[in-house]
Amino acid sequence: MDRRRLSPRECDVQPSDAPPDPEKGHRRTRADHNPGASNVFVNCGIPMGLLCLTLDMFKGFFPVYMACRTVDIREICFAAVIVAPVLGHAIAPLNGFHGGKCISTAFGVMIALIPITPIGFVLAFLYIFFSVIVKINPVRYRSILTFALFGVISVIWLSEVGKFPIAVGCGAVSATALLRHTKFFSFIPEESCEKLSEASSTENQL
Repeated sequence: MDRRRLSPRECDVQPSDAPPDPEKGHRRTRADHNPGASNVFVNCGIPMGLLCLTLDMFKGFFPVYMACRTVDIREICFAAVIVAPVLGHAIAPLNGFHGGKCISTAFGVMIALIPITPIGFVLAFLYIFFSVIVKINPVRYRSILTFALFGVISVIWLSEVGKFPIAVGCGAVSATALLRHTKFFSFIPEESCEKLSEASSTENQL
């Protein structure tokens, strides 16, 4: 076990922030510096990756699940409850404003909403469709297309059935994910993006 002292910076991490490398003494991150579950899968293996994926999803699930039991879902303030976990994961003010891509957290929110609306299945279907049937690469473009379509479908559908606060919340989740996947809100230099794409292609072949 690594018994070295942790600095304050290392204590301020997201669940999926890659742990320090005990041999090199620094965080093990990919070229995108994204503190997401995919980072952990690559650097720490499947068990730790699944753990961090679960924690990221739970971060979105728990507050929305509790709010559904204590807050009037017909009030517009419920939209803020829906988007808050996703926005917090994307911005990550306690992690130097270097947040994750918020995909796992968004799915956690959608799972919490299942007793109210099955809209989360639309997001899952879109991701599976563009990953298996009509493959969109790189993953960033796949996520942009998925959340763009999900945002339009969820706002129209939920508004039509009289669930306007949830429609606003799902629209805000989609907007947050879209912005987080654009180059404007990305901390990845263009050269690193190209190297990351090449690295990802190599990993998929192994």
